[in-house]
Amino acid sequence: MRIERRQAAAAGIGSGTALLVVTGLNFSGGYYALAAGIIGAVVVIAATGALVLGDRPSFPALLVAVALLVLGAWSALSVAWGGIPDTSWRFLGLTLTAAAALILGSSLGAHAGAIVRGVLGGIALHALIVLVTVGSGSAAADWFQVRQLEGPVGYHNGEGTICALGVPLALWVAASRSRWARAAGAAAAVLFLAVTLLTQSRGSMAAIALAAVVQVAVTRRARLAALAVALGLAAVALFSALQAVDRALVDGRPLDDPAFSRYVALAFGLAAVLAVLSLPAFPPVRLRRRTALTLMGAGGALAAVAVAVLAVLLLSRVDNLRDRLTAEPNSTLQVAGGDTRLSSLSPTGRVELWKVAARMTREKPLTGSGTGSFPRRWSLERSNKDFYVLQPHSLELETLSELGLIGFGALAAVIAGVAWCALAGVRRDRAIGACVAAALAAFFLVVSVDWIHVFAGLTVPALLIAGAVSGFRPARLPSTPRTLGYTVAMLLALAILAGPAMAQRELEKARAQAASSPDRAWTTAATARSWNRWSPDVVRFQGLLAEQAGRFRLAARLYHRAAELDLQPWTNTFREARALRRAGLVAQARAACRRSIASNPLEPELRRGTCEDAG
Repeated sequence: MRIERRQAAAAGIGSGTALLVVTGLNFSGGYYALAAGIIGAVVVIAATGALVLGDRPSFPALLVAVALLVLGAWSALSVAWGGIPDTSWRFLGLTLTAAAALILGSSLGAHAGAIVRGVLGGIALHALIVLVTVGSGSAAADWFQVRQLEGPVGYHNGEGTICALGVPLALWVAASRSRWARAAGAAAAVLFLAVTLLTQSRGSMAAIALAAVVQVAVTRRARLAALAVALGLAAVALFSALQAVDRALVDGRPLDDPAFSRYVALAFGLAAVLAVLSLPAFPPVRLRRRTALTLMGAGGALAAVAVAVLAVLLLSRVDNLRDRLTAEPNSTLQVAGGDTRLSSLSPTGRVELWKVAARMTREKPLTGSGTGSFPRRWSLERSNKDFYVLQPHSLELETLSELGLIGFGALAAVIAGVAWCALAGVRRDRAIGACVAAALAAFFLVVSVDWIHVFAGLTVPALLIAGAVSGFRPARLPSTPRTLGYTVAMLLALAILAGPAMAQRELEKARAQAASSPDRAWTTAATARSWNRWSPDVVRFQGLLAEQAGRFRLAARLYHRAAELDLQPWTNTFREARALRRAGLVAQARAACRRSIASNPLEPELRRGTCEDAG
């Protein structure tokens, strides 16, 4: 009976985890406030229940959770010296969600296998949805941007990263004892690779390679090494089909072009082949350390040769290596159809981003300039008028520039704690610990060169499995004071998560009402502002309603307030100038124009129309 209850609990935990993961991924990866709030609320409530009814979290998981809360609290405090209130609030909510995911995973650590399989199942279902949708020609137009798959997550690097995270989990299952589990794991690994290639995310492909190296190095299992090699061969075959997809996208062909269906058919075919090859059982062979290192060296050499051959083929189409190093990967003029983004070696502006972040760090090394201050500084110092970003594309540099050494210390504790969780997992169970360590290595590699950490739907799965393998401490008898303490903490966390989420919900309702009933829209927008008084989107929308109603002075005041709250204030300052001019306040309008231009000197649109006579 006890075994049956344990199996039922594992099945329920795995199913719930899979549902949470796939739902979060298919709602823009939890990027927007409403989706992030819902994901956070579910995780916080589940973590509270696990603390009350389940085991206690491990010390590594507690360390990471505390460090995350310190990081979030410091971000909130940064409003006092330049932080943007709305961004700081949302970041605090994200750190709460991440901490709850660690606690939840560790408290349910007795079912670590079920949690990891649940995360794998959620990612696999997501990948199936993506491939079937693309292969059937029914993908929405916004699923692709220029030449890369943005997918349901809405960002190609995010879409690629979650699949990169899934590859080592799939390889773990593909090396298990059950023949059908081995087949399913091998097939899933190929499908994850296929989706990642469609995103043409160079960082995600590097993350998959790193994950494979880490997993094979830690486990030293011959089957895993063979699977990694087979996955590399599958990547070569898929790349040849990807070139046709790339040409179709660059040429502007419809999304039901045969190139898409052929690519997806090849992906499923390769998945089936690898699944069949994984069915036979072989005696487990653990490679000697020297043999494993030799194989990894040989694999690295083969990869280097493949890259060199690819470079020769691609460089023959350009004048010299410098063109390939500087070619914008999304530019159809610089990178021809069929070459794919993967042929470009350009860092896509990251070096300049990192230089600006480094300058900010030198100016305020201890405290930083405040959460959300980077995009304002970037608008002032960027050299490319068409290059707009909100983050410096590196979690470490973003933390240093905006939260200083104090915030970076908390982040370092988070990273060290996650590494401790992975190491504890390897010591408890080498196979599952290695797959989680590899997945976390892939995740943090991309986080270091991109901004995917702001997607709750990507962060939660990574930290959930980190907590799950970190271990747990035996449960204590239920205590009323402890239960009340957990409940109060849960309610506080839910209140923090609710503000931005409910504000976005009410704002979306107000936008839907604006055309038919401006008065109702104004009332609904006021409700949204009561949930989050620092939301620039809500205040800007109120300004638009006031301007449409002919209340130009009120509109100007609202736009001015929105500019104070926004990551990119110049857009609202420009609107303020427009409202002031329509109110007949020409001198004030010109002053607003000058402020707008000063905050974004390279934007030519700010010197036209409303502000063409700003001087």
